[in-house]
Amino acid sequence: CDEILSDMESIEYKSLLAAGRTFDEVELFKAQKAHREQLSMYLFIEKSIYGDTKPDNDCETIPINGAALLASSTEIGLMLAEAFEGLGRRSLAIMALKRALRRNNRTEPIPVLCLTLAKLLFRDNQKTEAESVLLNLLEFTKLAPGYEPTFINNEDLADAFYILGWISIHADNHSKAYTIWREGHERVQDKRLQRQHYKVLCWANISSEVDGATDGLQTLIGNSAVFKNGGFSSDDFDAFSIPEDVDEPALGLFDSQTQQRRLIFRSKQAVLTVEECNAVISVVEDHISATNGGRWGTVRSASLPTTDLAVEDVPLLRSWLRCLLASTLQPLLAA
Repeated sequence: CDEILSDMESIEYKSLLAAGRTFDEVELFKAQKAHREQLSMYLFIEKSIYGDTKPDNDCETIPINGAALLASSTEIGLMLAEAFEGLGRRSLAIMALKRALRRNNRTEPIPVLCLTLAKLLFRDNQKTEAESVLLNLLEFTKLAPGYEPTFINNEDLADAFYILGWISIHADNHSKAYTIWREGHERVQDKRLQRQHYKVLCWANISSEVDGATDGLQTLIGNSAVFKNGGFSSDDFDAFSIPEDVDEPALGLFDSQTQQRRLIFRSKQAVLTVEECNAVISVVEDHISATNGGRWGTVRSASLPTTDLAVEDVPLLRSWLRCLLASTLQPLLAA
């Protein structure tokens, strides 16, 4: 029977290609068909177990017969959410997960349901509710000193901290995000949390002194006129003002008397010399060749894909950035 159905599907897909459909269109058709079949099956199972529960019903339900042996409430919620999301019906996917969470008869929340729900809420721009779901989950992991939760594994615990931190990033609260990631790093071993935690260290202990013991740093900074002269003054900039007839919201961030509609400033002197810039590029290229086979990263930012390299990933550039901040960039901003 399975072979017959497979052959029929194969004939159907070939006919779509022959009719001029692209390969991607046929793959989308196959995926949506699978989602519809999954949705139909688990809606039937849900109704068999919990009664006449409509897919958009957000009310409390309880098992009414032995059909619960067909699937757990967790499986039903996850499978419905996956199918609804695959069909572009995210609000119904969120409702399905919420129903599954309310059917949980355990004291602790079910991590996989909480994490899946939080991710969908995050994507749906309901970040405040996503944060609430994750905070509630994490609250159960620290009920008492020395408490080691058994209901959640390290991977899920790390996921909760990681997502929670990104919610704070999207709320423009970077300090809170890195505090969350530091706490997560202290509680569970995870490469993502470790990376985010170490980013903060790149900005800590800022010093303007070029450490003579740091091999190679002298070629990266310390030779510009700005560095040798001890920073900037207000006369070292060209200022560009916003015309009076332009309504620019950013002007409201500053004192009008001090700012005088000036929003763009350009230093008259180079922050780094050409030689220093070339030296930094050389350090980056050497690092990429040594660690990544000469390939640049392209997925560091999911919201805005870029081809780049994080400064904190290059040991020598960590010291360079701290020195550059203290000696040049912070005085530049202060001026």
